[in-house]
Amino acid sequence: MIHKFLTITNIGKFHDCKAAGDVSFQGITLLYAENGRGKTTLCDILRSLRTGDGNHIQGRETLGTSGSPEVEIRLDESNASFKGNEWSSTFPGIRIFDSTFIHENVYAGEVVEHEQKKNLYRVIVGEKGVALAHTVDDFDAQIRDKDSDIRAAKTKVAQLSPASIGADEFTILEADPDIDSKVATKEAELTALRRAGEIATKSTLSRIAVPSLPANLTTVLGKQLDDVSDTAEEKIRQHLAEHTSGADGAWLAQGTEFLKGDKCPFCSQSLALNELVPLYRGYFDDAYEKLRQEVSTLSKSVQSYGENGTTLPVKHAADENQRLIGFWSEFTDVDVPELDHESLFDAMRTLGDAALTVVKRKAQSIFEPIVPGSDYYPAIAGLNDQIALVSEYNAKVDAANLAIAAKKGQTSAGDKSKAEQELTVLQAAKQRHEAEAASACQTYLDAKSAKTDLEQKKEAVKTELDKHSSDLFAKFQKRINDLLGMVTAGFRITHVVREYKGRSPRSTYQVVINDVPVSLGDERTPASEPSFRNTLSAGDRSTLALAFFFAQLELDPELSGKIVVFDDPFTSQDLSRRTWTQQRICRIAKKAKQVIVLSHEPHFLQLIHDNVPSAEDKTLQLCRIGSDNTTITPWNIKDANRGDYVKDYTALREFFNEGDGDLRDIARTIRLVLEGYLRIKFIGQFADNAWLGDFITKIRDARAGDILEAVQPLLEELEDINDYSKKYHHKQNPLADSESINDGELRGFVKRTLEVVGGF
Repeated sequence: MIHKFLTITNIGKFHDCKAAGDVSFQGITLLYAENGRGKTTLCDILRSLRTGDGNHIQGRETLGTSGSPEVEIRLDESNASFKGNEWSSTFPGIRIFDSTFIHENVYAGEVVEHEQKKNLYRVIVGEKGVALAHTVDDFDAQIRDKDSDIRAAKTKVAQLSPASIGADEFTILEADPDIDSKVATKEAELTALRRAGEIATKSTLSRIAVPSLPANLTTVLGKQLDDVSDTAEEKIRQHLAEHTSGADGAWLAQGTEFLKGDKCPFCSQSLALNELVPLYRGYFDDAYEKLRQEVSTLSKSVQSYGENGTTLPVKHAADENQRLIGFWSEFTDVDVPELDHESLFDAMRTLGDAALTVVKRKAQSIFEPIVPGSDYYPAIAGLNDQIALVSEYNAKVDAANLAIAAKKGQTSAGDKSKAEQELTVLQAAKQRHEAEAASACQTYLDAKSAKTDLEQKKEAVKTELDKHSSDLFAKFQKRINDLLGMVTAGFRITHVVREYKGRSPRSTYQVVINDVPVSLGDERTPASEPSFRNTLSAGDRSTLALAFFFAQLELDPELSGKIVVFDDPFTSQDLSRRTWTQQRICRIAKKAKQVIVLSHEPHFLQLIHDNVPSAEDKTLQLCRIGSDNTTITPWNIKDANRGDYVKDYTALREFFNEGDGDLRDIARTIRLVLEGYLRIKFIGQFADNAWLGDFITKIRDARAGDILEAVQPLLEELEDINDYSKKYHHKQNPLADSESINDGELRGFVKRTLEVVGGF
């Protein structure tokens, strides 16, 4: 509870306000003040105490002073001090109804805008709802911060990932232990697709065919001429040995072909009786000639075996294969070793030499079968070993050709663009799990996960807030309409609902007039369209704002711990609603921890005073001291509402503003108003039979610390006004009735009098 304002310095009209006398607050405190005397300033001080926001005070710093604003307030357990734009402690449980509440929560000027709807939502949902709404706002702020983190992290990820792969896709690429192999395979596939035309026309590998010896070699070697007698053969051999220098049967066979007639071509002797000639003819008949030709052909074939004629095709095929292997190895697995053709050729030459030796023997002994020598079969075995190696080579050529055929099929049907994208993904997957990218992705994923967690928490709180709001909105609408019904207002409200515009919730409603719902509208609503602005009077708007405030308090389960402040709650309302306002405040006073009512209407304060327990009631006033300083002083509400003072004060004001009233009566009323004012302001300081001159004497004689010391700055003004007004009172002037009156002069002193008492 607020017990006392100890000091208020350099804030608005409170130049140097210090507590003096009995100015402590009670459970119900009524503060009277003329307009412009500091009610709004006091509310802003309390609003600052509630929120801790020093701007409410700094904005009201007294102009033309050098000191800083300072406040000290005595609370229940300690003092709250404001210095250096900070409070030593705050008191959140203060609720204030004033123009600021109306402007912030109900309407601004004549319209209801988004901010009023948003703030009214918080009024309706109460402290629990506000706490939940603040939590939602906090989560929103954290989510916005996290969005900033996500954008920064995503930018970093994007810098490390391919342009064709988004950051989100990049971060979910999984680690693959075989990624290098897959990248290499896909690169080879793409290379093949890029060279598809060349692959389609490129030859496959050739099998190597090893040349062999003539197939009839052993057959020819084993042939013999069975119809030629051994005697003839022996005689021919003997003859060749005796008569030639190493001639062979071929020489004889050729010679017999040139015989003409029966005479010797050398000596012309008759050959008819020569026994050798028939032997020659039989020896060299067709069978012999055929065999001889076979041996001759065989000799030529064997003689070239292993030489260029038989090896060059093999070498060319092997070299071409090696060149093709170099090409195809770029695109597929070609496991074909280089052929050792030199070893093959050596084996061929070795076998050819051995075979040629045997054939020569056959040519010399053409009539008998020839068996190869001991070097022939090892040479065959050596060649067979090489042929086995060639067979292995050819098997690998066959396997390679299958892979080549498959590659040709793949490239002819392949999609280069698809392969490029697949390679990009593989390369990205590899890069994704390198140190820098892995760290950037983890930061991005952590930020997204944190945002998701915040969104889930926000949604849970928002769900709780929505349920809380739904429960209260129906109660709030009903209570508002009950309150409006008490004053027979010509309108009610309906469709009090929650809606979202942007991130924050807000409340909206419709005004029902003559059973016709009217939307609130805003400053952009045309004047021709019914809205809040043009369907409710100023008094209706004020009553609605007060009903909102009352409903908020009545639905607050923690009202018993609240301090409730009303600043001129009766302003702009019809007189018929005075009692309604007073009754609602009195009911709130029974439930709240403390109620403070500030008003410039003494009669309204009297209504409250008369309807609350006197033990809980305290009446104070904001009083001008000196030239323009405001302080808090005791206030006698009964004296303030005595009929004479109010009547006299009203007469002066109406004369000054309207020119109404008898001049002599007005001149005599000046003294009465000043005396009544000083009696009200300084209760118990002046005797009942004292008059203004006595008041002035007592004020002049006041000592330091005396409450009347505060009035001494007004002495000259009081003396001047008294000197003027006493001329028109019989007690001081027996000729008062004949004293002349100047209208302008009277008007000037009335003005000075009203300035002293603080109002026109």
